[in-house]
Amino acid sequence: MATGMFIIEIIPLVHIPRNQVQVLSYFHGEMLKVGAVVEIDFNHRKIRGVAVVSEPLKSRKLDFKKSVDFELKNISKVISAEPMVSERQLTIANWLSNYYYAPLGICLKTILPPFWNKKGYKNETPKNTLSVKQTFLMVAENIAGKYFMEKYASEKPVYISSGLKNKEYFDVWNKVAAGESKLIIGTRIGLFLPFSNLSKMIVDDGSNEAYKSDMTPRYNAVDLARFVANVHNSEVISSDVFPRIEFPKSASSVVVRKSPVDRSVVNMISEIKAGNFSIFSRDLQDEFLKFKIENLKLILYIPRRGHANFILCQHCGEALKCPNCNVSLVLHRQPTTNSEQLICHHCGYSGALPKSCSVCKSYQLKPFGIGIERVESEIKKYYQRANLKMPTLFRLDSDSVKDERDEENIINDFLGAESAILLATQMIFSHKHRLANNLQIKPVIGIITADSLVNIPDYKTEESLFRQLTLLAGFGKRLIIQTHDPENPAIKCFAGGDVSGFIKSELKNREELSYPPFSRFIKISFKHFDNFKAKREIAIVAEKLKQVLRGDRSRFDIMGPSPAFISKEKNFYIWSLILRDKQMLELPLDSGAAEIKTRNELLRVVPGGRGWIIDIDPRTAI
Repeated sequence: MATGMFIIEIIPLVHIPRNQVQVLSYFHGEMLKVGAVVEIDFNHRKIRGVAVVSEPLKSRKLDFKKSVDFELKNISKVISAEPMVSERQLTIANWLSNYYYAPLGICLKTILPPFWNKKGYKNETPKNTLSVKQTFLMVAENIAGKYFMEKYASEKPVYISSGLKNKEYFDVWNKVAAGESKLIIGTRIGLFLPFSNLSKMIVDDGSNEAYKSDMTPRYNAVDLARFVANVHNSEVISSDVFPRIEFPKSASSVVVRKSPVDRSVVNMISEIKAGNFSIFSRDLQDEFLKFKIENLKLILYIPRRGHANFILCQHCGEALKCPNCNVSLVLHRQPTTNSEQLICHHCGYSGALPKSCSVCKSYQLKPFGIGIERVESEIKKYYQRANLKMPTLFRLDSDSVKDERDEENIINDFLGAESAILLATQMIFSHKHRLANNLQIKPVIGIITADSLVNIPDYKTEESLFRQLTLLAGFGKRLIIQTHDPENPAIKCFAGGDVSGFIKSELKNREELSYPPFSRFIKISFKHFDNFKAKREIAIVAEKLKQVLRGDRSRFDIMGPSPAFISKEKNFYIWSLILRDKQMLELPLDSGAAEIKTRNELLRVVPGGRGWIIDIDPRTAI
């Protein structure tokens, strides 16, 4: 071991704002290996850190005399002189930090296993003594993971997710490192396993929003998978019903398997003109009647929870809103007790339905919109009025199930029934593999209100609608789409089976507006209890960005700032802006790429304190 005085570069395993230095220098009397773990003083407290560079002091004296105007501290204690973090882990952490502009220490903590540095667990990763080629199948959710574990049981796969206990996680970790596991199935956390001979990375359902993290680092696991595969020199295969069209390569190579399902679009305005005021079209009612003469299965897709989407005063037009969020309260109704309650689906606030409007005191309060509870109530009324036996009815939404086991029981019961109706919200997509592959009797699928899927003013809305229609079509033999807007581009193209036409139209619109895949979005948000301060702070950042750019819009320009689509949530006011990058169109697999450095230097003007969020490639622009 070399002795003397050394400068040790340390990554502190804490949150340091990204516009500050991420690797700190400390003195130590011995050289430390890359990946060694130490204890250091940081902001008057003891924390853990990981060594990444060790250099003799004499080689750095001149640099420190010129540039350092503070006194370096000594490392408090060496926790492990032997590496506890591999160079591969450091490489992945660096890419996460640089591409997603996230604190390096938090990125490194994210990829370390939960048992890391805990008593009772060896720090050594076993070496691979086998030459087995490994495949990692990444799934968006545990339900999909369970399906594939059953499907490929003969391959003796291992499963990894954040829900594993430390001992279970440790066992999987060692099996993967030792090359004992040929097939590994898991959620995005599996990307951080110590693969010994990874030859293939398979991404299931790549456009699933669950792959995008809501916490720092706000990475998209599909894109991280490409980087990890590149590190391991392995192949990447993406399996999706409708791949993302955010990036040029994927947009130009989208191939969608056409489903032979019969597709019907019902204009609900025409239904009203014909005297049908029901929430069920005549086409759907015809399917209800078939239950009395044959065994059928029917799935009704209702995107919204509750009974009604909002309560409106018909006198002054005021909607009843949550006191903590700038959103309408949703009416929930219990059919057994006939009790009614208003609930906010963002903060959980609940309250009784008032008798009068709080603004004008009118008693003319009326519920609008269709939720799954209303559909359940209306379908029961329909069979009662028709004097028909009610088919077995199942309901799948977060208000009717407690956990994944409840979900699976409902799906299993529906699949096992000879004749049944399933009412479901977007939760149904978690079970897409079971529903698409295990149904002996292919059901009729009815979408009650397709319009509610396109009422969000975001550039990805049409793509999301097309994806959901494609998924639902894979479940059944006929798809009935109820809408008040049959000329909607996504609905019209889907009904005609014109996938390429939809993609071309979508790309043309995005190109005209310089939206992804013809740019990349960086969403900068600030939230505060004081709306005026939230607006002021984001405006200051927008002005600083403009000053740095000095009118040069060849690569970057700014959209906004403006209030977020939900401008107040949990008593925080939220303002945001979009920094549009028109140069870095493809995902850079080099964390030190010049285009990343240029962008990150620009982002340094954004404060790193509480309330600020920088989201690279955000889910939405609103």
